[in-house]
Amino acid sequence: MLSVLIVEEKAMPRKMVEYFYDCLISSSVDVRTTALHTISWVTIMCKRKMDSVEVDTQTGLKIKEGESIHSVLQYKSNPSEEGIHCGKLEVEDTKGKNLSKFYVHKMYYGYVTLPPILKIKLPVEDYTDLSGQTESAKVILDVAMRYFKNPDFVSKLFEFFTQEEKGGKSCGNKRTRLFISLTRNNGPEALKLVLKAIAPLTKDKDQWKQRCAADVISGIIYGLKLWDDECIVEFWTELCPMLNDCLDSVTQETLSYWSESMKIPTSNRDPNMMRFFIELMKERWFTSLQSVESTSVDAYKNMNFFDNTVANLHWRGAELYHWVFASVQKYFIETPIPYVNVRDQLGRLIGDIFEWAAEQPVTFETQVSPKFDPFVNTLFESLGNLIPEAAKYMANEKDSEDNSEARKLLLRFKSVLELVVSLCWDSETSVDPVLYRFIPLCCHFESYDADPELKSLAAVTLSGFSRILILPKSIDLVLDQVELASTSTSWKSRLCVVEFLKVFALNNTNIFASSEKFSNRVMDFVLSLLSDRKIEVRESASKLLSGFLHSLIIQKPMELLETFQRQAKIFSRKLQVAWKKTPRGCLSSEEIDTGHSAVLGLCAFVDTYPYDVPQFLPNILITLSTHLHDPQPIPITLRKCLSNFRRTHHDNWAVHKTKFSEDQLCILTDIFVSPCYYA
Repeated sequence: MLSVLIVEEKAMPRKMVEYFYDCLISSSVDVRTTALHTISWVTIMCKRKMDSVEVDTQTGLKIKEGESIHSVLQYKSNPSEEGIHCGKLEVEDTKGKNLSKFYVHKMYYGYVTLPPILKIKLPVEDYTDLSGQTESAKVILDVAMRYFKNPDFVSKLFEFFTQEEKGGKSCGNKRTRLFISLTRNNGPEALKLVLKAIAPLTKDKDQWKQRCAADVISGIIYGLKLWDDECIVEFWTELCPMLNDCLDSVTQETLSYWSESMKIPTSNRDPNMMRFFIELMKERWFTSLQSVESTSVDAYKNMNFFDNTVANLHWRGAELYHWVFASVQKYFIETPIPYVNVRDQLGRLIGDIFEWAAEQPVTFETQVSPKFDPFVNTLFESLGNLIPEAAKYMANEKDSEDNSEARKLLLRFKSVLELVVSLCWDSETSVDPVLYRFIPLCCHFESYDADPELKSLAAVTLSGFSRILILPKSIDLVLDQVELASTSTSWKSRLCVVEFLKVFALNNTNIFASSEKFSNRVMDFVLSLLSDRKIEVRESASKLLSGFLHSLIIQKPMELLETFQRQAKIFSRKLQVAWKKTPRGCLSSEEIDTGHSAVLGLCAFVDTYPYDVPQFLPNILITLSTHLHDPQPIPITLRKCLSNFRRTHHDNWAVHKTKFSEDQLCILTDIFVSPCYYA
């Protein structure tokens, strides 16, 4: 009740604030939870007001010769001269304020340019000085400092924080907010007892103690924004060993929790200010990468933490991106990693880096991401013998020595697919066109039963390719690869092409429907697949054609309809001639497949209109009815089509039948109504 009465305009009584802090160590779980929620947002609402200075970014910045705002703001792993001050912008005139250099925390600042005026908050010199603060802020700051300097309160607070939470629900977000505000508002002095309380938790593998440590540490690191450089160095000297111990103690139960916590420190923070944290994650990742062949647990864990750290650097991480890429190239080409979870995480990490290899609207002095095309081309060339080796792997015993090269190639391909999956599923628009070269390989291995993991990866990769929005200039390249896959000797690969086109073309309908060139080309694919020798491919292609007609991707449907009707008539004549020659009217399997293809094309037009009867549809139905006694599988296909037509048009048949003539209705009645043999 008290928590909802708090408003910013009304000063809070000291006793009320003290009451909420006392409630943090109440014996009641519900009372503690309510108090934590209240204090976490009250400390944000009444946060400390900082002195600030306005900087004119047009004339007030010192940029050395040969540098630019882009280069200064880039993250530097090993600063040569300036040390901790590296990555700060330098000010020409501070107008009497104690500011010579400052960090730029908003990641979008500097990508194109800086705002004309930057308002920079100054570090606090004395956290005990409450002058200039609102009455509510004075009370909250004073009470927070007093309580967190009380050993009994801090001890009791962490005792409750490390208990199993009610119903398994976590208050981690509120705990993190509390310590972000405490670090920002009250400075290093308020954290001395907190760090001592965390120390015993760092080596304990109990999941609730680990969760508490993750919330508190991530909140403290994020709240360092306005500390001065000396305090930051001193803080990291004490925290680095503790954080190392914490990450060494992470278990399977707490991995996801720590993974989310590792995203917090670098979110909307200048990476140069977070250099100690980033370098710690980098060192742990590189060390575990060297021993990845002997253990996968530590490698996966540290890759996960490092990936979540790197993902927040955005365009400022060029130097780190190039170093990481140089460190992991061999695991894609020379010595692929045998562990699934490590390959998956490595693919995500490199995928995050290569997101910045796309065309940028801004020209940088140095390339943000490593060059993508040469790397992918090298990967593709290294997979040259993949299909024959995979066939050998399937034919031989899996543990056979003859399969050593095949196993290596399959591992390499899995590593590549993990990267492609990351790029496709993380992209909201398009991907680099060079990746489309993997479509034929994915279609081939989508049905590779000898390796279920690879089969699943290929399917997920094709799903990623099919969902992206492609640029018009890349359509020809994609269709070239689809055409290559559609000529595969494996009918399962050709069937996979049909399934891929179903999603890909419909997701990019605007491009195909607006261009006759692209529309005609994709229609040629469908007609080719509709004439396939395998019945499964033909039937799937018929459904695909129906979807294209319904989505208006086929720009001249009437011409296509005439083609199918003409082919059906030619097949009928051949069948009549064959019946005259022999009683059974034998035709070759190729001729029957051609007739079946024409019938499937006509059925696609019928399926396109499940709740309507266009003017041309009655004639199609009558044409189809003449093929009910043709060789199999034509009659089965026709019965399915006519049955679906009857089912979808049954509710409004009184309206739909007006589109048919009397003769046509009689023919349909003979088809739909079973004969009665009893008078």
